[in-house]
Amino acid sequence: MASVSLAEAKIHLRVDYPEDDSYVSSLIEAAEGYISETGVPADKMELPPVKHAALLLIGHWFNYREATAEKPPQAIAFGVNALVQPFREVSF
Repeated sequence: MASVSLAEAKIHLRVDYPEDDSYVSSLIEAAEGYISETGVPADKMELPPVKHAALLLIGHWFNYREATAEKPPQAIAFGVNALVQPFREVSF
């Protein structure tokens, strides 16, 4: 189950129409996949800082649909990393 619901994402994006529902749903999956790949386990995805990190990514990707650089702007990357860092589990 996704930690961010479609309704939560749409409120965050200030979207009140259904035409982009499938696109927003795909952004939710992508954001949660990205956060998971940083080492945050699934059981931590519901925590408010981790959910906010997902919403930051969803909002950024929704507003900037076309790729303009190879990696996200530093402000987005810093914000997401700062929010999820305490919840990462690293195995060696």
